[in-house]
Amino acid sequence: MNSENAVAKMKRFIEVGNLEGAFEIMRSLDEFSDPEFIDAKAILLLAMRQPEDAEDTVIDGLSLYPECADLYYNLGNIYFVRELFVESALCFAAYCRYAADSSEDTKDVIEDIENKMKQISKLYVVFNSFRSAAGQDFIFITEKPFGEDTAFMLLTFILRQLGNQIFYLAEPVEVTVQASPDLGEILTVIFENMEDKGGIHLIRPVMLQSETNKFDTIPYIIQKITDEFSPHRHCDVICRSIALDRIEDADTLDGIGNRFEIVFAPTNEDVLSHGLFGDFYRTLNKLYNINISKDWTNPSLLISIVIPTRNNPETLEHTLKTCLYDQGDDFEVVISDNSSPDNDDTLRLVQKVNDPRIKYYRPERELLLKESFEFAYCKAEGEFVFSIGSDDAVLYHGLETLRNKLNDFPDEDVIFWDRLLYCWPGGNKSQEDQLVIPTCSYQAENVQTGYIDCNDSLQSIMNLTVPMYALPMFYINSGFRRNYIHKIIEKTGKFLDGDSQDIYMGLINYALNDRLLYIMHPITIAGMSSHSAGIQTTKMLQSSDAVMEYKKKNKQFYTNYQRVYNTKVFPLRGFSDKWLLFNQYAKICQKRINPKFNLYGLNWILAYSSCVESLSATDPSFQERVHEYEVSSTALGDKAFTQWFKETYSENPNFKGVTYLNPTEKQYKRGIQKDGSLVLDSSLFGVENVYDACELFNKIFRI
Repeated sequence: MNSENAVAKMKRFIEVGNLEGAFEIMRSLDEFSDPEFIDAKAILLLAMRQPEDAEDTVIDGLSLYPECADLYYNLGNIYFVRELFVESALCFAAYCRYAADSSEDTKDVIEDIENKMKQISKLYVVFNSFRSAAGQDFIFITEKPFGEDTAFMLLTFILRQLGNQIFYLAEPVEVTVQASPDLGEILTVIFENMEDKGGIHLIRPVMLQSETNKFDTIPYIIQKITDEFSPHRHCDVICRSIALDRIEDADTLDGIGNRFEIVFAPTNEDVLSHGLFGDFYRTLNKLYNINISKDWTNPSLLISIVIPTRNNPETLEHTLKTCLYDQGDDFEVVISDNSSPDNDDTLRLVQKVNDPRIKYYRPERELLLKESFEFAYCKAEGEFVFSIGSDDAVLYHGLETLRNKLNDFPDEDVIFWDRLLYCWPGGNKSQEDQLVIPTCSYQAENVQTGYIDCNDSLQSIMNLTVPMYALPMFYINSGFRRNYIHKIIEKTGKFLDGDSQDIYMGLINYALNDRLLYIMHPITIAGMSSHSAGIQTTKMLQSSDAVMEYKKKNKQFYTNYQRVYNTKVFPLRGFSDKWLLFNQYAKICQKRINPKFNLYGLNWILAYSSCVESLSATDPSFQERVHEYEVSSTALGDKAFTQWFKETYSENPNFKGVTYLNPTEKQYKRGIQKDGSLVLDSSLFGVENVYDACELFNKIFRI
């Protein structure tokens, strides 16, 4: 039997599960080096549960056939099975490049690869970044000498063939110093000693060791490479997860980490991670496969209403009715449909409504909530942009009010306003059908405006004397002119950020402004339905079982590959709205965006007590959550504060947390409240949804 026939027989044996027969043929052809045999051998070894041997076989084959698409495909599958996902993404991207034919079989394979990458949402970003990698710049960071890190050498081997500029940061050189040397001089020496290793720029970072601390030059090397060596001022960064801390911690040194977007980061420190550093417009383009730049400033409409939504057409239908009540043609409704892959209900709803002012977009992959907002903002074409949820509303004359104020105040970048609250039936029983109107003094012909002092308002919110949802969050209660995005990116390095994009953006707006224009008039209604993020968060606060259920429903997001920024002074996960507020505040402090955001100015006892006392006594993970706060309390370096925490909470047997009840009836007081607001049971007026709530408000106030 000739070699070609033997390989064909070997592949048939593998297909029918006759691994023993296939193995015998493999042994007889061991000296054969045809790519088809190498491919079949790797498939067999993988089927025999020998993935490392399969990997070695394919890598050896690629040294002989560096443009063989099938070898890359099989190596990608081997890495995917071994959960070496960054490596798998690059190999699959190489397959897409070298599988040049346009046959149906090839198209099917590429579609299968894309679906595989989308299973873990941001892995698809890594894959796409590699797939379009020609002419891009890559930085590799390793702890080993050049040539000893097999994974990195394979990746550089593949990327070099695509004509990429590669910078390889090898094992750092430790240098003992007596005093802090000049950073500029150190970087000059480092780059003067940069070597060319077959087209790879080899750089040896320096770790400066003094008697009291270490100073890592890696973040500054990344910055210099990006700013001075990259034509695009943008680089893909490949490293192991442990190196991410070095770059992120540089936030507190020189703001370098503000320019770094972690895309894919396994919790296993030995596995490769992927990030993007530099020009954030290019980062946005890679994250969402769009095309925007700093020139992205020319609006084609006056107003954009952005609505991110996910599997929620029932309430969205009523939300859209409120947006389209206005008969103007100078606005658009931008829908970012982040529904599950098999759910087209939102698309069908948009088609049924059939209004040209609705702009429907479906991202290529399922997005985190923050990403869904960011994606939709990038698609907006209005001069002024604000967002609402798929159970919220725009009041009948809301856009008319907004138009007038945009005309009256053309130089104000950020504007915020009053909003009503409506609790849908079927949500929180204690608030069901509640309609809250902030004041009874609204008059259609007398729309008042004023200015909010950002510093005073910030202090009130951080002292918890004013609800955090009074922040100008760009969500329901405020919006921004299009060019304000550039200011955010310039000052913070990114656009939306944080674990809670609305609270984070509210705080950022206070960080970037001294005062903000406030319209003392309602424009929107905040809806709270069973689908609302707030209700989901409350459930997770009450029980770790609810956390697991939420993660199960959103498994593509809650994996071991989604890294969360660690402020260290608060636990990574806290769930309560107070935790979100204080954690986002700490993040902005550490990024040094504005000196008025200062960790030492925070009332830490108030911050911790408000968070810990919201923990549920009936939650099985109650003690674990309290312990996480105790660990975080030590990060402040204040022994007295940590001792207070132990005595008050973690070592106090009488502290049991709060008991959350499941109310069976409405628990709000109707009528005019002490603060002047009006609370109604809207069901008594026939209200069943947020559109009906708009009608009721219009009947009462004629606005």
